[in-house]
Amino acid sequence: MLHRQLAALIATPRGSQPSLRELQDIARSSTETEFRAEQAERDLIEIKKYGYLRQAIADGDVPVLDATVSRVTEFGVFIECGDLGLSGMVHVSDLSSGFLRFHKGAQTLAGGGVIYSVGQRLRVIPAAFDAE
Repeated sequence: MLHRQLAALIATPRGSQPSLRELQDIARSSTETEFRAEQAERDLIEIKKYGYLRQAIADGDVPVLDATVSRVTEFGVFIECGDLGLSGMVHVSDLSSGFLRFHKGAQTLAGGGVIYSVGQRLRVIPAAFDAE
């Protein structure tokens, strides 16, 4: 885009070249357009990733994902799946059939000889999809 603008500027007769203010407006507009295009690309990638996951769950062909615990609460752990850049939540009922105790200060869920903490690596199988 910038190359076309420069080529057009070079081809323009000297007397009709844009002013400094016009060039600043053109540059600002070009930058804003580039930012919107980059955001649209990121949004499309997100849509495709979640579409892939939704379809995999519907087909029963769900991949096992590597995940890292990013937050621990009394009702479960929040995870980030680096492979696909997805995030999610694993409810306490999916972590253990027994009782898990939440330790707010340590940010852990513990019980039955297992402790879940921030930074811990897990292997997860997505069971449901929620676009929220």
